[in-house]
Amino acid sequence: VTHNIPLLRDIFTEEKFIKGDISTNYLPEVYPDGFKGKQLSSKERHELIAVLASISVKNSLRSSSMLNESRLKINRNLPSSWNLIVDVAKKSTPCSVTVCDGNFKVHIEGTTVIVGSNFDLAAPLIEANIDGVQETVQLIKLGSAGEIRIRYKGTAFQTLVLPQNASHFLSLMPEKPKVDQSMQILSPMPGLVKSIACSPGDLVAEGQEVCVIEAMKMQNSLAAAATGKVKAVHIKVGDTVEEEQVLVELE
Repeated sequence: VTHNIPLLRDIFTEEKFIKGDISTNYLPEVYPDGFKGKQLSSKERHELIAVLASISVKNSLRSSSMLNESRLKINRNLPSSWNLIVDVAKKSTPCSVTVCDGNFKVHIEGTTVIVGSNFDLAAPLIEANIDGVQETVQLIKLGSAGEIRIRYKGTAFQTLVLPQNASHFLSLMPEKPKVDQSMQILSPMPGLVKSIACSPGDLVAEGQEVCVIEAMKMQNSLAAAATGKVKAVHIKVGDTVEEEQVLVELE
């Protein structure tokens, strides 16, 4: 399920719309190739990078603190600055972050952006003070390996924030090959085969049920992800299957 809120948010700030210079041909004129998400200016990009870097540093500081625990010695030798690489829209930008007077000072490409540190990482919306201006961003996902999904200016950005020394090794990591599994029906979890609705040679349509797996006293109908001919059925009724086990193959 999706919506057009990012498009509407962009239209409300678009120059022609603000001037009232609109017609029934407004969308094709302003978005001739369709809406591709918020196109960030240099200033907006720096603000987004600053917010992402601040979130990363705040999360790092939170992880190094421990409340109501006196038995364990806590290392208070926290760094005074953080050198990060922030990847937004497949473009990596180095930046450095320092903490000053309760704010994060983020240095990016010769400019400095100040982000207030009094935001809550657990809140559904982050009210970030950026250079004295209040901005609302939505923290959708804060991953353990530096991945941050954030909604800024109405558009969701999938980003990555890593320490500079770690980002160097990222280029050495082999990419996991993308396997096309559209012609395979896999078991989503361990369970018991209750019924099979196809046989080798049958033609099945996308979305058509091919089998039913019972797990945790619930029956799960598994459907074909693509239209094709059944090449092989690797199960029979009553079989116990494991998670990710290939049940049916199409061709």
